Amino acid sequence: MWIRSTRGLSEKTWQTIKAFSLEQRSMVSSFNPFVLCRFNKIGKGSLPTAFIFDESPSIPKIFHHG
Repeated sequence: MWIRSTRGLSEKTWQTIKAFSLEQRSMVSSFNPFVLCRFNKIGKGSLPTAFIFDESPSIPKIFHHG
């Protein structure tokens, strides 16, 4: 399932941004608002985030509208 496949993604993304000192030059976006919520918890809201939405058939309907 797609939710399980994102487990650890937020943590790895945050670790990579910090490892390269990119906190002042990064923004995180995703089609999945749950990933953004998890990322905000890990990064303590220190980076801007953006929810991407699309009506493509390949995107689950829950993510079609922002």
